[in-house]
Amino acid sequence: MSAAIWVGVMQSLITAAAGLLGVLSGGWIARHQQRWERKSARIREQLQDFYSPLLAMRAEIRAKSELRLKVSSVACGAWSNLFEGHTDPDVKGKIDQENHPQFEKIIDYNNIQLREVIIPLYRKMLAHFSANMWLAELPTLAYYDVLAEFVEIWNRAESLPSKVIEDLGHDEKKLYPFYDDLRHNFERLSKELGK
Repeated sequence: MSAAIWVGVMQSLITAAAGLLGVLSGGWIARHQQRWERKSARIREQLQDFYSPLLAMRAEIRAKSELRLKVSSVACGAWSNLFEGHTDPDVKGKIDQENHPQFEKIIDYNNIQLREVIIPLYRKMLAHFSANMWLAELPTLAYYDVLAEFVEIWNRAESLPSKVIEDLGHDEKKLYPFYDDLRHNFERLSKELGK
């Protein structure tokens, strides 16, 4: 085989190998890109349709609950201040009669808000979790039962003696690990999506 033919064959082989390598690397890059796009779409869906709505509901419950406690605390101090320096029972009775209706409205509002806004938000959280469970990370699934029990006790609250509710340990603190898990997964998935 002459040198010119050999060079021609080698150039053809190099061109073919380069073309094959280009096709293989292009295929690998395309598969890698498609895999990343599918993973990103799943993460976006988890954030948008599971973690974000649950965190938003949690934030609303927290904001309303904290304001309720703040208003109650300030009202308690204001109520005490009304009686400060008064020892006469008649004067205290008059102060009570004049101011009690306004302060009672705070308690009434808190009770209505709990019954008509906060408890329904917990129910909405549970319904959302149930409907979108397939988007939850595996560790998050472990909190479903805790949330379901918490909501069910609220559902039964009017038919349960307060001592039974107390003995059941009905306290939002049981949901704190769930809230932490939601926040942790939201932050982790958001960071992963940002890469």
